[in-house]
Amino acid sequence: MGGIMKIQRKILIIMLLLLIVAGITYILISRNISINIIKQQITNNLINTTQSRVKHIETLLDLEKEAVKQLSESVVIEELLLSKKEEEDYLLKFDKVMRRLKDTAQMGEYTYDVFVLDPKGTIIASSDEEDIGKDKSNDPYFLRGKERVFIKDAYISSHIQRKTLAFSAPILNKEDNRFLGVVVLRKSTEVLSQITTDSTGLGETGEVYLINKDGYMITPSRFIDEVFLKQKIDLRHTEEAGDIKYFSTSLKGMIDIYRDYRGIEVLSVHTHIPEMDWSIFAEIDTKEAFAPVTQLTYTLLLIFVIILFISIFISSFTSGTITRPLRRLHEGTEEITKGNLDYKVGTTSPDEVGQLSRAFDEMTANLKESKQQLENYSRNLEKKVEERTGELSDINQNLKKEITKRKQIEGTCRKSQQEFASIFKYNPEAVIYYEEEGTILNINPRFTELFGYTLEEIKGRNINEGMIFPKDKTIEESKKITKTALKKGLVKIETIRKKKDGTLFPVIISASPIIIKGKQKGIIASYTDITKEKLAEKEIIKAKKEAELANRAKSAFLASMSHGIRTPMNSIIGMAELMKYTPLNNEQKDYMDILKVSTDSLLDVINDVLDISKIESGHIEIEKIEFDLWELIESIGITLSTKAFKKGLELLCYIRPEVPQYIIGDSSRLRQILINLVGNSIKFTDKGEIIIKAETLKREDDRVLLHFTVKDTGIGIPKEKQEKIFGSFSQVDSSTTRKYGGTGLGLSISKQLAELMGGKIWIESEVGKGSTFHFTIPSVVVEKLEEKKKEVIPSEIKNLRVLIIDDNCTSRMILREITSLWGALPKEAEDGLSALKELKLACNRGKPYQLILLDKNMPDLDGFEVAKRIREIPECKKIPIIILSSEREETDLRRVEELAISDFILKPVRRSRLYNAILKEIVSEIGETVVEKSEIESVLKNRLFKILLAEDNLLNQKLGIRLLEKQGWKVTPANNGKEVLDLLEKNRFDFILMDVQMPEMDGIEATHEIRKREKETGSHIPIIALTANAFVEDRRRCLEAGMDEYTTKPIKIKELFSIIEEIYNKLGKNKFIK
Repeated sequence: MGGIMKIQRKILIIMLLLLIVAGITYILISRNISINIIKQQITNNLINTTQSRVKHIETLLDLEKEAVKQLSESVVIEELLLSKKEEEDYLLKFDKVMRRLKDTAQMGEYTYDVFVLDPKGTIIASSDEEDIGKDKSNDPYFLRGKERVFIKDAYISSHIQRKTLAFSAPILNKEDNRFLGVVVLRKSTEVLSQITTDSTGLGETGEVYLINKDGYMITPSRFIDEVFLKQKIDLRHTEEAGDIKYFSTSLKGMIDIYRDYRGIEVLSVHTHIPEMDWSIFAEIDTKEAFAPVTQLTYTLLLIFVIILFISIFISSFTSGTITRPLRRLHEGTEEITKGNLDYKVGTTSPDEVGQLSRAFDEMTANLKESKQQLENYSRNLEKKVEERTGELSDINQNLKKEITKRKQIEGTCRKSQQEFASIFKYNPEAVIYYEEEGTILNINPRFTELFGYTLEEIKGRNINEGMIFPKDKTIEESKKITKTALKKGLVKIETIRKKKDGTLFPVIISASPIIIKGKQKGIIASYTDITKEKLAEKEIIKAKKEAELANRAKSAFLASMSHGIRTPMNSIIGMAELMKYTPLNNEQKDYMDILKVSTDSLLDVINDVLDISKIESGHIEIEKIEFDLWELIESIGITLSTKAFKKGLELLCYIRPEVPQYIIGDSSRLRQILINLVGNSIKFTDKGEIIIKAETLKREDDRVLLHFTVKDTGIGIPKEKQEKIFGSFSQVDSSTTRKYGGTGLGLSISKQLAELMGGKIWIESEVGKGSTFHFTIPSVVVEKLEEKKKEVIPSEIKNLRVLIIDDNCTSRMILREITSLWGALPKEAEDGLSALKELKLACNRGKPYQLILLDKNMPDLDGFEVAKRIREIPECKKIPIIILSSEREETDLRRVEELAISDFILKPVRRSRLYNAILKEIVSEIGETVVEKSEIESVLKNRLFKILLAEDNLLNQKLGIRLLEKQGWKVTPANNGKEVLDLLEKNRFDFILMDVQMPEMDGIEATHEIRKREKETGSHIPIIALTANAFVEDRRRCLEAGMDEYTTKPIKIKELFSIIEEIYNKLGKNKFIK
């Protein structure tokens, strides 16, 4: 038997070995493939992360180098270095430089110190006055900064123990290029930290950090505190791939798996930044990176173990079918040896083992038959006696067992009946027990209590007779309940039933069959009275309806009150405005002004109350529409600039270059937030400036998180009262309300609108220094418009030498950034005298400025006085000058004409307006030449066309009239869209040449109104758009508004004539005035 078992064991072991080898091989291959796939995916993510951070850092370094270079070229700094302390005006020059350095330090994000070194390396002026007089001659930013723009690697400032990055540039005499000193700008390394510490997309253990050329970390670690220039990164693991500088200069960086500075194994990608010899690392723990592989491995192992156990069972069964007949044969031989001739091998296997087994059984049967024949006679009588005795014994035993079993069953039945009777009787629900056909067998006391029927009254009656049914309920419902309970086992419904006294009440019926020994013996049903629940439900519905009615009444009341108050208020405001233009004495004029201010304030209160009411009632819905974000911000600035100027404030708009122009969102609510915040800043600021700033916090594909700030130099808010100001009807304190007025609703509305749009709002403020309101808005970029947004910059704008003259450093910075993006070469001057000196130096160098952007409102010399002195310089008489001002006064137009000023632009400056103004100056020179030298004629020359020319710029107007009248056409000018509509009511025209950007009513709005009127008259006048904006999207907007054609400025005469001729031929000559 041992030999047979050995064969079975061998078969089983061989099959299991084959299965284990195949399973382990499959698991290992699957694991390796998964590791490679996940490693590639994570590596791609880390490469993208390092590339984006490298671009960000390189852009930062370039911007700061350009900033320090611009500072080194400042005229006021040069004048100070050329002066001696004994000179009378030295202190005046020193004060100017100090103001410039402090302005630069305050404006630069993370900039904490700006100073000037003389040729010996001594600080002679600094934004931190304690630094003046210190010797920096041995510092690299002086030694290396004497030769070129230099960046000193990250270090800890010895004086204030601050983590620092220093930028320096040489100051050279513009006349003889002589070395005068060095200007140094020091920034906190937090500017680098904000780039690297963003762990978006890096999981729980991912991080990005920078190391310097010596391998020390210069940005924070996500896991260890205080690593700056303390934590050294072991670069020995990179030696296998080659020199660190070699592999780091590749486009994608070096990929590696190693133990990081924490001793934890990580997947790392690192890239080199050549300019600073830095390396940027993006890493993630391999445990997190390969967690899916580990999970997959465990899953495969579990599946393998299950398959292994199944295989053991199958293998055991299969081998058993082979060895079992052999084992039976062996057992048979042993049994026969013992004399047991009844033993049968009994196998039905068709193979040789089965044949052997059957032959063995046949032999055993023959032996048994022979033996029985020999013993048959001697045992016959004895056998009969034994059989009779055995039968009697069996009968006695069976009777005993049956009696015992019956007693047990009877005891169990009695116990079950007692338990059922107790449950039935004391059930808290009304219960009824009836047969399948409906005959009532029993009810419990609660049924009598609920329905009023006793057991004697109801037992034996049929439940379908209608005793407990209302009139509108038929016995079909009862039969349906019985049928469903018998079929599904349980039924539960809500319905109406009737008490003995006729009272109707709602119930929930639960019914189920009674089954005994597999046979249905009836139905048991319970009734739950839900009268109280129904009454409570009705009360809730009633209360809800009453609340809705109250809310509608409130809304109706507010709307009615709004209309009722606004209508007379508008009349009062209008009459007050008209009264101002009637003969009034000074006292009456004061009364009118007070009346106007009071009514405007009352309307603001009404609007705020209505808005807060809508928000609280949930009636405000956030729209999702495409709009131009840049245009929205700049238009808000223009709208509120007059209000700011009246208080002597400067209002500026600063849109960072990375901010998308076209987004999807609720433009009206965004406008409302910004107007509330800017209006609040204007109210609480008596001097200084207000800056509206927009920047991008985060962008993933077309998703963008926008960050807006409104910064003022107002009274500020104490820290303990900052949270309070966002509540309804809340201000800092009652004295603030008395002094400045207001409802205290504007900031509350702004907060709730920002949160409705998925953002948040907060404040940073310091008493006496001002406040900065922040809010974020998530949005979606309109990719198709961003891709189509391509400005066609004429070659004349690129490398255009521009001088920016403005006493406000923020304004200069904004103008410098805008013009630099267009390819111009801007320089700055902070006052009129510095500008005049710079203009003369530029002329002496043979590179005079080609355009001047001049602020009107400056101390000492205002813009017009500076322009007058510029015109007195012979070489500067023809330089185009564009005046920038926060308000236009009545005398400005006269002075603009007297001084040959090219354009007058209101602050805050709109990019499109400035772009058009600069383009116009280039075009005006080219255009005049075309008029003088070109002899292009239209084939429609001397046709008696009447053309309406809509153009707000006088120079462009004159140029257009001159071009068109040379063709024998009659031209009527209009300054804006409203004048166009007025002229069309009184005259007929063949064509309208429509400028898109005009004051009061622009070309798009005017075209909409013209086409609306034409629907009533059935006529059609061709409209040709004229604009300096060369965007594909602008063309689409013009054509969608209803314009027939579109052409860009500068006007190409041949193209314009071709468009007119094409329209003439398409519409037919009969359509035009004879």
